[in-house]
Amino acid sequence: MSASALPPVPKPYLSANELAAVTPWTVEAIKKKVQRGELRRGVHYFQERQGERLIFKWAAIVELIESGTVQNGTAPADGSESDRAEVIAIEEATKRLRRLLG
Repeated sequence: MSASALPPVPKPYLSANELAAVTPWTVEAIKKKVQRGELRRGVHYFQERQGERLIFKWAAIVELIESGTVQNGTAPADGSESDRAEVIAIEEATKRLRRLLG
């Protein structure tokens, strides 16, 4: 595949709305992942000051998804895999990514 045929890469940092557009997760699911500690502050997201919006690091999100630790909406505390792993809808994520990048 030539470099021109590769899909564009999103910005390195995304809002929750932008992240929802390029992953199978809704904004609400992203918020729940933050609340449950599946997405960790300083690793998967950042926040300049208390109460300000969250900024998600795309590379860390990709690593989390590709590591197989996202399971049924949760990441196991021990990092183990199970056969209940969440299936990522690649075509849907690609479609959302293209829509976001326009």
